[in-house]
Amino acid sequence: MDMAGSVKNYTYMLEELLDFDSTVAQAKAFAQEDGNTLVIVCGDHETGGLIIYGSKSMELYYNTSQINGKETCDPVPVFALGPGAEQFIGFFDNTELKSKLEKVLGLTGIR
Repeated sequence: MDMAGSVKNYTYMLEELLDFDSTVAQAKAFAQEDGNTLVIVCGDHETGGLIIYGSKSMELYYNTSQINGKETCDPVPVFALGPGAEQFIGFFDNTELKSKLEKVLGLTGIR
């Protein structure tokens, strides 16, 4: 989806989104059956700033980037499912992701 957002191509974005959705669904199904798998879904940044709006008909718009014409300054959500998922609830800075992963994996204090 990164490239689709960068080139601001709606069709490409939809194709990538459907592939991503299928992959996440498979990971979720595996984790729920396994019971010992943590699935984390996040991005490194938001790209393109796709906005969907309209009350009578859907309209799509890519907002203007504040950085380089491709990436935005929008927050990036993190979704987690499985053992340790509670570590990823709420709003936190992306630099905290590493320490949260280390905690869940029992790797804190290891260098």
